[in-house]
Amino acid sequence: MAGTVRQILEQKGQNVWSISSAETVAAAIKLMADKDIGSLAVLEDGNLVGIITERHYARNVFLKGRASPQTLVGDIMEREVVCVQLNQSVEECMAIMSERRVRHLPGDP
Repeated sequence: MAGTVRQILEQKGQNVWSISSAETVAAAIKLMADKDIGSLAVLEDGNLVGIITERHYARNVFLKGRASPQTLVGDIMEREVVCVQLNQSVEECMAIMSERRVRHLPGDP
C-alpha cells in the first residue's frame, strides 16, 4: 500500500470533481451518480469553499423531508473542510479521519 497521499494519487489518479454552491443538491447527486463518487469539492472562483457528500444529502435533505431540486449545495455543504498535504502519510490521514470524523480528505489547495 502507498505510504503518502502523493503515492495514492499517483496510483488512483488525480481527477477531482467539483460543483458550485449555487447549484442544486439534485445536480450534485446526479453528478456523483454519473461519476460513481461519493463527494464533490465545492468551488467558488477556483477556491475550495466546502465539500458535499452523499451523507450530507441523506442527513440534511432526505431525512428532513426537503426537496433536492430546490435545495442549494451551499445550504447543506460542509464549510470547514479538513485538507491534507501530498507528503502526509496514510497513517496521518487515517488519524485525521478518525479524530475529525470525516470520510473525505481533499488535498490542500
